[in-house]
Amino acid sequence: MHPIFISHQFSSHKSKMRRRALGLLALSAATAFSFATSSCATTKGFGQDMQKLGQKVETEAVKTGGTE
Repeated sequence: MHPIFISHQFSSHKSKMRRRALGLLALSAATAFSFATSSCATTKGFGQDMQKLGQKVETEAVKTGGTE
């Protein structure tokens, strides 16, 4: 096979690999962004649940005379 054709094939293969790598990078970035934004809401909800639990514990402590 002629060296020019071999070079062209290698270049084409390299280009396909580069496009695939960029596609995977974009997909990974989108997935990471999705997880980051959804976990923020989950953490906020968990904090609100813990706050409600703390209020209930405090209310019961006041009822039973557990606080001064």
